[in-house]
Amino acid sequence: MNRTRLLLLAAMAAFIGAFFAFDLSRSFTLDALKAQQAAGEAALSLTGSTVTSYFGDFRFLPSSDRERRFRP
Repeated sequence: MNRTRLLLLAAMAAFIGAFFAFDLSRSFTLDALKAQQAAGEAALSLTGSTVTSYFGDFRFLPSSDRERRFRP
């Protein structure tokens, strides 16, 4: 076997060993993954709506208001 294949095999063995050593099977259940996905989608939705509303407001302001409102 060549060196790359041995390194890949060693990395996979280390990952599988760590998975069982740290009992990660309780964290990687289908229910836990669905909950993490839902939380991530909610966070992205909130962030997207905030950015959209901010720049939407900025886009529709007259140029004189933009300069006055956003000047440091």
